[in-house]
Amino acid sequence: MSQISGPVIVIDDGGVASLVVCCLCTDPARVVPLIASGQGENAPSRADAVRRRRELLGLAEPITLTYPAADEPLPERVAATDLLLRAGREALRTGVNRVVWPIHSGTDLDEMERELERARLVERLVKLDAPADHEAAVRIETPLLDLTDAQIAELAADLDAPLEVCWWCRKNGPAPCGRCGGCLRWEAVLGRVRVGNP
Repeated sequence: MSQISGPVIVIDDGGVASLVVCCLCTDPARVVPLIASGQGENAPSRADAVRRRRELLGLAEPITLTYPAADEPLPERVAATDLLLRAGREALRTGVNRVVWPIHSGTDLDEMERELERARLVERLVKLDAPADHEAAVRIETPLLDLTDAQIAELAADLDAPLEVCWWCRKNGPAPCGRCGGCLRWEAVLGRVRVGNP
């Protein structure tokens, strides 16, 4: 996995994949986390994880996306498009030309193709909104797209990523519940890496 250089905005939901992306960046002070914790029950814990990793890794001041309290959560795919559009607008506003989206689809080729198409279409929409004097188009990069959860866990171990500044639980609280889908998904693969199993 190649390192990421230069100023970038990293879409950060507090999870393992976004932590891996942050650890791959060669100049942490030029990495701007975009806090993308969403509107779910776990949003406060996800946002807190991003802020803690920002301090630990020496990342730039984060940008926090806000949602009106009355808004209903968007369906998952619509939310992904909305998130990328918001990230693209923040890139235009701050003059950063690269957005790193830590999405990963594993071996699902149809999902990979769909998410790449989503990223390319959003790039085009953001370009339409760019001021005439904007120097370069905003690129949306997906460096982890073809990785599985297990491969991301292995990469986190190789990078000695501080998993204590992650949140994968679907609930909010002082510690992951250990029982929800998010906990079962990530604790299983992270546990295998910790004990050295393939």
